[in-house]
Amino acid sequence: PFNTLPDRTKLMNSLRLASLTTLAASLFAAIPVVAAPIVRYEVEATVDFINDPSNLLGGTIQPGDTLTGLIQYDLALPDQDPSGAIGFYDGQPLSDNFIAGANETGDFFETQLFFDVTVENDVVDRVDMFASGDTIPSTLGAPNVDFVDLQVLLVDNDGTALDSDALPENLNLADYEVAVVYLSAESADVIPQFGYEVEAIINSISRTVIPEPHGLALMVLGVAGVGMRRKKRAAVRGA
Repeated sequence: PFNTLPDRTKLMNSLRLASLTTLAASLFAAIPVVAAPIVRYEVEATVDFINDPSNLLGGTIQPGDTLTGLIQYDLALPDQDPSGAIGFYDGQPLSDNFIAGANETGDFFETQLFFDVTVENDVVDRVDMFASGDTIPSTLGAPNVDFVDLQVLLVDNDGTALDSDALPENLNLADYEVAVVYLSAESADVIPQFGYEVEAIINSISRTVIPEPHGLALMVLGVAGVGMRRKKRAAVRGA
């Protein structure tokens, strides 16, 4: 039995700590944590060509506009190409592997169907990131539009940008002579018909930090610790 105030205070503090630890554990379980091998890049590009004969984009993208986006992929994805000079990586799940784009008025592309990366380390080095999804607002289902795709292509004609066909941990724009973004909508015909085409020149690409939601759980524990110290001080003063 606990017959003194200090004993009861110790018991209550122990129970509070156990409860808060359980809460923090539940937050860790409920919030998906991005694994360490995943990398994310911020991309900025300037539109230099548009072919939209049916005005499917409604003039939302114009030559000279700035496009921004995120590229994210998991470095642990397996190479599905057995050759030593070409790596092919199927980006699953899409929650970790995707391209997302925005124009000057807001979001305009999201990955919905698939995302893959082809890395070629040969006489010419290439990093080809390809996503299939839809625009915002949607253009799928418009005339001659069965697919909406976004491609980010980096080409080094000297063949010195890459050391292997592995997914690159860092991308340095200065290493590539060609750096472009292609947005296209096309039909599923044997000879595809294009609904629209947009080309943009990449101005910058830089690796960025991925937000870590589990920091919320650590914050809860930190606040709990402050609260318990305050209660302890109050108990000591009242003794």
